[in-house]
Amino acid sequence: MKIMRLKIMINLLLITFLSLFLFVGNALYAGENKNIYEITDFNSLIDNINNSNGNVELKIKGDIPITETIIIPKDKNIILSGDGTLVRDNGFVSSEPTLISIEKGGSLTIDGITIDGNNIPVHFSHEKGSLVDCKGTFKLEKGKLYRSVSSGYWSSTINISGSDAEMIMNGGSIENNTVANTDISGNATQYCGIVGVYKGGRFELNNGSINDNILDINDTMNTAAVYVTPEFFGSSSADSYFKMTGGEILNNAANFGAVLVGTAGQPSYKNEAHFTMDGGIIKGNKSVTAIGSGTNPAGGYGGGVMVNVSGNFTLNKGTISNNTSRMGAGVCVNDGYVSHGAMDGGIDHNAWINQFHCPGSFTMNGGTIETNISKNYILGDDGCGGGVYVSSNKVVLNGGVIQNNKAERQGGGIYVGSVPYLLKMNDVVITENNADFGGGLWFCPTGTVEIAVKNGGAVFDNAAKTAGDDFMGENKSEEEQKKYYAYLSSRMLGGGKTTWYEDSENARFKETENPIEMSETNKNMPVKENIYLHSKASQGAKDLANKEKKLIIKNNEATKGGGVGSNGAIKIGQRDNDELSLRVEKSFADDYPDNLKPDIIKIYLTIDGVKVDHI
Repeated sequence: MKIMRLKIMINLLLITFLSLFLFVGNALYAGENKNIYEITDFNSLIDNINNSNGNVELKIKGDIPITETIIIPKDKNIILSGDGTLVRDNGFVSSEPTLISIEKGGSLTIDGITIDGNNIPVHFSHEKGSLVDCKGTFKLEKGKLYRSVSSGYWSSTINISGSDAEMIMNGGSIENNTVANTDISGNATQYCGIVGVYKGGRFELNNGSINDNILDINDTMNTAAVYVTPEFFGSSSADSYFKMTGGEILNNAANFGAVLVGTAGQPSYKNEAHFTMDGGIIKGNKSVTAIGSGTNPAGGYGGGVMVNVSGNFTLNKGTISNNTSRMGAGVCVNDGYVSHGAMDGGIDHNAWINQFHCPGSFTMNGGTIETNISKNYILGDDGCGGGVYVSSNKVVLNGGVIQNNKAERQGGGIYVGSVPYLLKMNDVVITENNADFGGGLWFCPTGTVEIAVKNGGAVFDNAAKTAGDDFMGENKSEEEQKKYYAYLSSRMLGGGKTTWYEDSENARFKETENPIEMSETNKNMPVKENIYLHSKASQGAKDLANKEKKLIIKNNEATKGGGVGSNGAIKIGQRDNDELSLRVEKSFADDYPDNLKPDIIKIYLTIDGVKVDHI
């Protein structure tokens, strides 16, 4: 009996062991909560996915030609690992040329393999991905997705679509892909990205790189390396989200550069898109004018980040650098109120923002925007806003660094495009910027500026080649003077005193023996003629301002407005109308000698030990 029982047990073990190898592919071992198989051909890959029970890891060996779409069904959790390659075959026969489709409720993890589009041009009818189309969960841990060539409306290299769809990128690269107009009908390819996030999808970039991709600027429009847009055509409420905590978006070329958040065409009117940057690098991207060139070009805005109409962008940490565009090379913000005709149509601005979901918002709490360049192609506002371009009422700059940017025309660091837009800045130092006119700040006839002391600003040590080291305001007509003005405080951020002096072409401050002090501070000043000013403050006052600053705008360059230029309004800090009266009485002891009593007594106001004023 013992011998028979032993034989039965051995036979059962053999059957169990053999069944692992009879299951399609070579079973390596059963890991915790998943089985692991080695895959060397397409049929075994498909069979293992379809026959898996829950979790399975498939180790890809060698190059495996893909002849039809790989589908990751609902309730399947598939990991593709190893060092092999899944490559698009010339004989690919599926109705839609997507290499991998992840259904709602399905999950795919890429952990080491390469997905190769093989540079074979494909075209999509609508809302598909050439390499990956995701309605479920897609994770990229390590590996490479590259050499896709695709075209079509609302179709990206990697398509993340729907409120149940998410992509998490913890490593690897998405590189050397192309979106170009391969559609033989001649229709323009647009509303596409290398990673496209649509209809409530979510994308989280923690590590890895999206680099060296081209969204062909010659025959595409409304494209970006990462394209984030909300539910647009349907009736459901579905905001889309992109969160970046690390990783890199490098050296991509598209109609809107590295990232577009919002809507490229008409507004959604119901939903919004959101981008939060908590780390990482957006560098070396180009936003270039596409079809429709000449007097009516398409795109070319926001080399780093384009926030358009239904978009929201919050920058907390990270770097946006070395990007190039026509305007807003670092960040370009547009709420569409002017460009989409809402203002001319009589729509209230607040209604446009709130009821029609067109905020076009940008909040900067930290991070760095540096060494970006806005190029002048002599069209519209080309060459304006090297660091940041503003056509929105929802831009607030609270902290961070905007430095070493260049605009070939106006606003090296920041430019406000037009009336009725208002930029708000708090706790800012504007220093060491350079321009021909208005080294620190420059304002056109429709520009308005308020520089207050409470959570306000300090402007000093800027330089202008021709006039207005720290400030220039262009003359306004009598009608314009009723609406547009300059309010310059006599005190800076931190409480130190500043004195504004004339610094015109014919009376430069540094070359005038007795410079003229401007007395119209701390009130709304009509600009009847060009005003050129130099700000003079003590080193102690500058030190106080630098101690209190949270935002710095420095070493930027433009023809007009090296630090900041504006065709609209800028408000720095808040006016503090509370006045404090202090009565001081000096008494001497009765026996104090009269000959020792001074004729004049100076009483100094100090902040943190720094003398900022005296009476």
